[in-house]
Amino acid sequence: MSAVPSHARAGRRDHGFALLVLLGIVGIGSVGILLAVQAIANVGADRVLRTERNLHTAAAAVRASFVANGAFAGSLTAAATAGGLDPTASWRRDPWFDADLQYRNVATGRRLRSRGPDLRLNTADDVDVVVAAEPIVRSRQRGRLRLIRAVLARSPYAFSASMSPTDAAAMLDALRDHAIALRRWRTADTAARVALQATLDASTATVTALRAAYGLPALPGVTALLVALGIPDTRAYDGNGRRWLTDPVLGVRARGYDRQGGTDDDM
Repeated sequence: MSAVPSHARAGRRDHGFALLVLLGIVGIGSVGILLAVQAIANVGADRVLRTERNLHTAAAAVRASFVANGAFAGSLTAAATAGGLDPTASWRRDPWFDADLQYRNVATGRRLRSRGPDLRLNTADDVDVVVAAEPIVRSRQRGRLRLIRAVLARSPYAFSASMSPTDAAAMLDALRDHAIALRRWRTADTAARVALQATLDASTATVTALRAAYGLPALPGVTALLVALGIPDTRAYDGNGRRWLTDPVLGVRARGYDRQGGTDDDM
């Protein structure tokens, strides 16, 4: 076998070295690309997290404004006051766009929206949170009603010193059952409403009979009732900021989210 010329061996070594250099360059370039892709992905993930955090922080402030004032704040700045937030801080910003989160009215409450990665509103990648009014109204109603009804249950309209312990307990149970049935009515289906109506009828009959048996006074209108109970007139308003309705069993009743009396969402 003939020997390989020295110049040929040198050429092969040069080609081999060049290939290694080329592979090294490609490898370095690939690592650079991977690092760049990873950096972009990290930025995107961070914006996703910040978007979720900002939306929920803003939503909490909007809810707080409703609880405090009985109405939604007109702007994120106004919501910040109720929520105890710095109105100039980053919680109100859209991480995908150099602007505030969108804050708009919708039929059920208020919507907070981020533009998402495409930087445009009302597209598929938008992220939003709707602050529904009805649950907040009902929570606000419930707290106010409990106060008035608790005082009523210990007043001359529902209690007499001559009452037997059994009858006193029956009065309290009937008032409680009536209030619970009213509260549950809004979300009950047809079958459940049949049972709730039976509870309302039975509790009404019990309260009426006990008031007659012990000569308890009939319930007056809202203003006179609050005066008699020693409750200031500032408490004469429901969670929507409207005056209570008169209720023959519980003294006062609240309009629901629809702001109309005598409808399914009354409490």
